[in-house]
Amino acid sequence: MSTLTTPMTRRSSTSLLRPREGYDLAADGFTAWHWTKFWRRHEAPLVRLWLKSIGPGLGLDAGAGFGPYLRDATRAGHRCIAIDVSIKMLATAVHRDAALDRQHLVWTVQSDACKLPVRDRQLDWVLTTRMLSNNAEPECILNEFARVTKNGAGCLITDVHPDHPYEQTSITTGDRTLAIETHRHALAKIVSLAARSFRIVHCIEYRLCDLTRRPSRSLFKKIYENSSAPIFYLLTLERK
Repeated sequence: MSTLTTPMTRRSSTSLLRPREGYDLAADGFTAWHWTKFWRRHEAPLVRLWLKSIGPGLGLDAGAGFGPYLRDATRAGHRCIAIDVSIKMLATAVHRDAALDRQHLVWTVQSDACKLPVRDRQLDWVLTTRMLSNNAEPECILNEFARVTKNGAGCLITDVHPDHPYEQTSITTGDRTLAIETHRHALAKIVSLAARSFRIVHCIEYRLCDLTRRPSRSLFKKIYENSSAPIFYLLTLERK
């Protein structure tokens, strides 16, 4: 993704960071990142609609980060488990939503999505936003989603589209630019893997022309330079 820049001099990471380390380092300044604001404007309304469209139940926000959708889930009547590899991002989520009804927010736990701390067939839904691209093995994660969901459970996946021109996630916080390891998985591959255990309900690609409000041209140069390329996708699934 594009790098957030300011007038001061920045120093870059000398090598790619693993997601756990990278997001721990980025946690304090993550909400100010311009891509965070992009997702809040363009992804969040889609997630909220989906959470309201499924019946209240016990769900998982896999890769919850700083918890932008925990309040939306509880407001829709759901009980929610939140996991993330970054303990500092989860701490930010708990701090932001300290007033959440603890009957609805079941727990937050640091966990790898390939080893979910949930028993088989326990969940009514799974949500994951921009997490698959931070993992080298999406098959493992989708297998875990299939293991922990009930028949008929819903699953919503969003992610940066592999056709969007980026090589890693670059986040500037303080005086440092963090480059976090990112994987570009072909959308056809994700759909094929998901179809083993889930019915494909919707698969939608979003381009610049689909956005209700245009982002800043100066901050999102790559989007405008590649205006016909998809920026992100949304995949809605139902457990078979």
